[in-house]
Amino acid sequence: MRIVSLLIFIASFAVPQLGALDLQTETFESIATANHLDKEAYLSLFDRPSFRFQDPHEFAVVSIPKSGTYLVAKLLSLMTGQLPKWRVYNYKYVFTRCHFWNEETIKELGSKKNVRLIIPCRDPRDIAVSAACFFSGCPSRADGTNGPAPVPVLDAVWQTSTFDEKLSLMIGHPRTYLKSSFEQLFAFAQRADVYLCRFENLVGPNGEGSLEKQKAEIICLAEFVNVRLTPAQINYLCANIYGNTYSFREGKIGAWKNSFTEEHKALFKRVMGESLVQLGYESNNDW
Repeated sequence: MRIVSLLIFIASFAVPQLGALDLQTETFESIATANHLDKEAYLSLFDRPSFRFQDPHEFAVVSIPKSGTYLVAKLLSLMTGQLPKWRVYNYKYVFTRCHFWNEETIKELGSKKNVRLIIPCRDPRDIAVSAACFFSGCPSRADGTNGPAPVPVLDAVWQTSTFDEKLSLMIGHPRTYLKSSFEQLFAFAQRADVYLCRFENLVGPNGEGSLEKQKAEIICLAEFVNVRLTPAQINYLCANIYGNTYSFREGKIGAWKNSFTEEHKALFKRVMGESLVQLGYESNNDW
């Protein structure tokens, strides 16, 4: 009896307890299921006492639609053992995600000094093309079906527009979210508690990126939310975060080049050319 008590006492110090997030096997199983992953492979790496008892910072994903929201959310869910919630922020360790147009949630998150914000950042030209496809209800330009407009006020014209016309609306119409959302992104990016997670780094080789940049981005993001990853866990994440998420269509870097006409380029330079330079996607407006 004394031996058993001694073993229990020693085991209580095996993993850090104070302030840690005690994750359960059921949570890891739910995450694997939600992300269409093999449960056994995921649990073998992440459902361990050394990983389950961690103390991540509170964080939220705030994004521009089609900038990689689900890619970043999938990564964070896998690496932290938390399931994300849309526009909900009530208590610690709720993994919140929302778009910039959710003004009340943005205001609440912005006022909390202990919440770290993660903003997916993607080439605005690729966002424009991806959004035009998404709101057309089509997996590619060849599909002629229509979906709802980005904002209700555009619905009538959207339903009768060609893809090229829809892309022009996404880029230049004052009522679409593209330009205003990037203005909000720039305002938040000045804060020390904000991390810009680059889509181009995170997609890796499957998205026309590099494995080295993908690993580096995952490591930086893990450090930002205070999660310790092993090399094996990092390799697993690199191999499993790409694709198979809601709204995933193509996920390639520079796909805008296949859709932009000269008219689209001229319109984009006029409306958002400066944003491209600020974000480092171009050195000047001569592209």
